[in-house]
Amino acid sequence: MALKGGPPVQITKNGDVFGAESADGRLLYFSKFDVLGIWQMPLLGGKEELLLDQAGGHEWYNWALNRNGIYFRDAKDSKNHDPIGVLNFFDFATGKTTTVFTTDQPGGVGLAISPDGRSLLYDDKGDAESSIMLVKNFR
Repeated sequence: MALKGGPPVQITKNGDVFGAESADGRLLYFSKFDVLGIWQMPLLGGKEELLLDQAGGHEWYNWALNRNGIYFRDAKDSKNHDPIGVLNFFDFATGKTTTVFTTDQPGGVGLAISPDGRSLLYDDKGDAESSIMLVKNFR
C-alpha cells in the first residue's frame, strides 16, 4: 500500500515473508518461509531473484537491510558441535559476505540495524526472558 494511502497492491506471489524496501524505493528484499535465501525484486513488478543463499529459511526473520547491504544471523556449529551465533554482512557493492562478530549464544528471533548503521540490536539468548544486546561501533 502506498504511504499516501490507496488500495493494497500484491507484490510477491510465492509465499514470501518478511520484506524490506530498499532505501531508493526501487527494490523489495524478502525471505521465503521454508526456503533458504534472501530474494529481491523490483517494486514496480518483475521477476524475483535470489540475492543471498545463506540466510532465510527457518531463520527468515534474522536479517536487517541497510543502505549498503544486509546483516544476517547464521547459526553454525563450532568444532565441539555446540551452536554459536554468527553475524554476517553482505555488501551490495562487492557482493561479498564478511563476518562481523560471533558469539557463543545461538541467538533468538529478530535483528535490527539503526538508520545510521552504527548500532545493531538482536536477541543473544534466544529465551523468553527478553534479553537485549546492543552492539555499538562494530564496523
